[in-house]
Amino acid sequence: MSNLSADLNYSDPASTARKHPWPYRLTNALVVYKGSALGLNPSTGLAVKWVDTATYLWLGITSIGATGNTSADEPVVAQIHEGITIKRLTVTGGTAITDMKSLVYLGSDNPDDVTLTPTTNVKAVGEVVRWYSGTTVDVRFFTPEEYRTQGVTADITTLTDSTGDSGTHDDTLADGSTVAAAFTDNTTGTTTTTLAAGAGTYLLSIPFALAGITSGVDIMTDVTIGHKFKILSMKWVTTTVASTASKNATITCEIGATPVTSLTITLDSDTSSTTTLGGATEVDATGANTGSASATVSLIAGTVTAFSEGSGCIVLEIQNMDTADAFAGLVTQANNLRTDNLVQNQNDSDLAQKVIEILAQLNIN
Repeated sequence: MSNLSADLNYSDPASTARKHPWPYRLTNALVVYKGSALGLNPSTGLAVKWVDTATYLWLGITSIGATGNTSADEPVVAQIHEGITIKRLTVTGGTAITDMKSLVYLGSDNPDDVTLTPTTNVKAVGEVVRWYSGTTVDVRFFTPEEYRTQGVTADITTLTDSTGDSGTHDDTLADGSTVAAAFTDNTTGTTTTTLAAGAGTYLLSIPFALAGITSGVDIMTDVTIGHKFKILSMKWVTTTVASTASKNATITCEIGATPVTSLTITLDSDTSSTTTLGGATEVDATGANTGSASATVSLIAGTVTAFSEGSGCIVLEIQNMDTADAFAGLVTQANNLRTDNLVQNQNDSDLAQKVIEILAQLNIN
């Protein structure tokens, strides 16, 4: 590809879009020849040799050579054929009659450098209007108006719709101005992005007299909790002290018929667990501590040396897993909405960029 260095000998066109050449002032000292392809540099308002420069606007083909002189009393103009057809050009990429009406592109001021391969920064400058053989064709070059109003060139990548919308697209944009009322927060809690691990916990107290405990007998039998749950810990709290020495008992918590791992408490009248008012003994569950909404919970007395007095209560710390699961689901959905919003923002950005590219190609931005 090279610029013209001499007049291009082409026959005067049988037809052009304009009856007579149109004058455009030449850039100072610019040498053009008959047949030079020229464009307009919008930043100067002067004609320049055609190159693959994004800001240049197509003008046409010169009818006579000239050298620009903007200092002359009458600045030199180039006489340009707009919409000219030049016969028997060699078009790169042309091979058959199926190239008829194909768009042609140009990256220099030499019309014989036309190609079917899109240029990087400028649009098509014409089209094939006759095919002879091989790469020999007639090319009709566009008028400036045709150049500016032609569709987007092939270098704009086709948009891919991966939005997942299964509806029918139409010309009406959805109402984005109507927003549902915001929540009013009267909880007095502190807003956080991390939910506590113990969300949905509560205490279940089972009071009883120590003297009523018998080896192998249930203290509490098959109580249905009524929701999906997890037992976190078990605590004994003394409400009436046991004063008689050498009394003891073990109490185990079971879900169904399965003991909860590590959830066995030993009560001893020789220790503060029963001899101090408010004395407490606590153990944490380490396994087999979950149940369904229909599961039952029991307290089983193990080996017992019968107490003569004293009382207190077993306190079970239970987590409502229905509540915990609901919170987890809400968090997941909120995070999904956040992710979807990020994706939508990216889609909006991609679409905006694509519109900018299209407008740039149309030269109407």
